[in-house]
Amino acid sequence: KHGDLLKSTMQVREEAQPPGSEDGELMLPQISQPRVNEFSTKKNGRIYYIEVQDPLLLKSLNGMSMKHPHNAMRLLAGAIRFLSAVNTSWNPEFLLTNFLRDVQTAGLNLTATQSAAMARSTVSPVSLKNAAKAIWAANKGQVDATNPWHRAYQEMRDAGGLAGWFYMKDVTEEKASLSPKYGAKRRAVVDTLLTVRQHVENAQKIIENGVRLSAYYHARQKGVSVDRAASLSKNLTVNFNRQGEWGQVLNAVYMFYNAGVQSTRTIMAALRTRKGKGVAVFLIAISMMLDEINSAIGDDDEYGMPYYDKIPEYELERNMVFMIPGGGDAYMKIPLPYGFNIF
Repeated sequence: KHGDLLKSTMQVREEAQPPGSEDGELMLPQISQPRVNEFSTKKNGRIYYIEVQDPLLLKSLNGMSMKHPHNAMRLLAGAIRFLSAVNTSWNPEFLLTNFLRDVQTAGLNLTATQSAAMARSTVSPVSLKNAAKAIWAANKGQVDATNPWHRAYQEMRDAGGLAGWFYMKDVTEEKASLSPKYGAKRRAVVDTLLTVRQHVENAQKIIENGVRLSAYYHARQKGVSVDRAASLSKNLTVNFNRQGEWGQVLNAVYMFYNAGVQSTRTIMAALRTRKGKGVAVFLIAISMMLDEINSAIGDDDEYGMPYYDKIPEYELERNMVFMIPGGGDAYMKIPLPYGFNIF
């Protein structure tokens, strides 16, 4: 659908190439400016001007959406980004919780919008392992053209199916860019911290795109077109490249605003389908059954109150809790996907 919109609203013209001089030297091009209804881009060193008939689409492509208008807002945005990074990409514990949430979200979304069979194939341990290995190999320059997962990753990347801007720096690149700023005594500490941070961020990116690659691979196996498979994988969980007109401003004043809004939108879209309603009923039934089981198998305190009833509400709202029989107030928990945890 989106591909058809772009094709019907865009016309492409190429920047004229400069003629060669009589002595064979290449003349520098006279680069023209985009027209009012165009935006410029480059491909293989050539400049292209794309005419867009839709004014809203043109505005977005030209980066004219709402920016941070004031220095105070930019300062606040920087603080919010730092807090966000501390809680996500720089947090090793977030690796596991984010992976569990992404797998559950992908499975529920695919069940509601595609089929239960495709959901099972996408979130199977074998598929997720193959996807992670393909992403790691590709970003280390070790692509195997005979490996179908490697080919699927290259195809998905070229079609825009990855989440956000994806690039993995080598440790040496990080050191070269930052180490000269510090003295010799501090350099070892800085290098160690950079190495740890890099590995955490790279692992986060592999997990974030691994589920997407698995969905893309299985969609292509079922005959889905490249564009539709890329759109499916991109929007499988939170699409961080989509933020809307006021996205930057609202993200600057409310941490994880974009993720929260998209999670709500995703679940509402799923609930409009018959399969999505079935998933909601299933989750409600499981929640009620688990509540009764935990109350039955959990221990009581000295006053006869079940330890399960003393678990904080915020824990029950965000996690699937399992009481440990004979363990007193001990329990295990599995993070629930955002949005679907309301059930």
